[in-house]
Amino acid sequence: CIGHFVYCAGYALNRNSYDSILIMYVRSGSCTVHSSGSDVKVTSGQAVLINCYEPHGYRSEEHTSELQSLRHLV
Repeated sequence: CIGHFVYCAGYALNRNSYDSILIMYVRSGSCTVHSSGSDVKVTSGQAVLINCYEPHGYRSEEHTSELQSLRHLV
């Protein structure tokens, strides 16, 4: 499943678990990803792999953040 999302500053998503692995690529702006007990800032041109089976979340840092995602169901 592939998605393209545009978020306004302050958007946040937090989950205890979700049945998938997520690859998220930041096309513009930035976001902070919380996974495995750590926060990591991801900026334009970077990608992050998120194990959604564990508690995780992400939030938009800038006025507009554009993210592309690929969700792999295992």
